[in-house]
Amino acid sequence: MTDTKREIKFRAFDKINKRFVSQSITMDLEVTIRFDGVFVSNDLSIDGTESGDRIILSQFTGLLDKNGKEIYEGDKLLKDGVGGYFEVVWNNDRWAMQDLGGTYDLRGSLEIIGNIYESKHLIDNTDTKV
Repeated sequence: MTDTKREIKFRAFDKINKRFVSQSITMDLEVTIRFDGVFVSNDLSIDGTESGDRIILSQFTGLLDKNGKEIYEGDKLLKDGVGGYFEVVWNNDRWAMQDLGGTYDLRGSLEIIGNIYESKHLIDNTDTKV
């Protein structure tokens, strides 16, 4: 068996303060991952305060955009040579990007232009050319 290490990272969006939580805080997360690979969050607390309904977690895909920025679930991307923009999603068994036309492999020259939490103007315009 090959010893492979994979970093599993999350970012946390605070729905009440409408911002991503600072990286300097302590986050304790107890998780359950079902046999079908679905991630289920159980007890989430930030600095010892229960935050289950307040915090939305986005997982790191393990990929970087063309500017070296980490790509997370929920990010909005531009792809060189393709009009419109895409949202990063988990699609059955892998990370993908989707627009109103379908779901595609998450590869190529990609650039993060926002996310579904802070860039509300991008949410319903996935088929709009930018």
